[in-house]
Amino acid sequence: MIRSAKIRPLISVVIPTYNEQYSIRKCLNHLLSQDFSKPYEVIVVDGPSQDKTYDIAKKMGARVFKINERGISLAWQKGSEKSRSEIIAFTEADTLVPKNWISEIYQNFQINRSAVGLVGQYRFKNNTKLNYLIAIIMFLVDKIHEIWKGHYAFRGTNFAVRKEYLNQKFWGNYISSKFNSFNYQSACKVPWQFY
Repeated sequence: MIRSAKIRPLISVVIPTYNEQYSIRKCLNHLLSQDFSKPYEVIVVDGPSQDKTYDIAKKMGARVFKINERGISLAWQKGSEKSRSEIIAFTEADTLVPKNWISEIYQNFQINRSAVGLVGQYRFKNNTKLNYLIAIIMFLVDKIHEIWKGHYAFRGTNFAVRKEYLNQKFWGNYISSKFNSFNYQSACKVPWQFY
């Protein structure tokens, strides 16, 4: 991860947070231990937490911005505006990404130069019956979305986009190609729990 404003990152990772002091440290540790040797930045958009999320993220070297309202789309937008790279990856504070997550995203954008975005799967860390049921439901919802809309659903846990398309109604119905032409290792979704 880069800590200098003079070096332009190749990828920005945006993490929206709200009262995530019990999970943000693990999330950032996974992002700081990536095998990606090129410059990247981690942006935490916090809003409006009432715990130590902001301080923990700042201390760990993330670029941290506060917003005054809650909302994942507001946080995504703010993080996208503050990013300094052309590729923006999104994950969540309770998610532990694999060591090669950023490398795989970068490589897939290099291979698929016409790709607007990339989508990856996730799995629950704890294999409970409820998590198993949720995983089946999410798989079915994703398949229905693919058939209905013609592209994969973007989940906040594991997706990346080219910044230039965010201003072209990317979040709307203007996604015209399939993005999941690759199969990189899934991020590991951690259910809400205190550590």
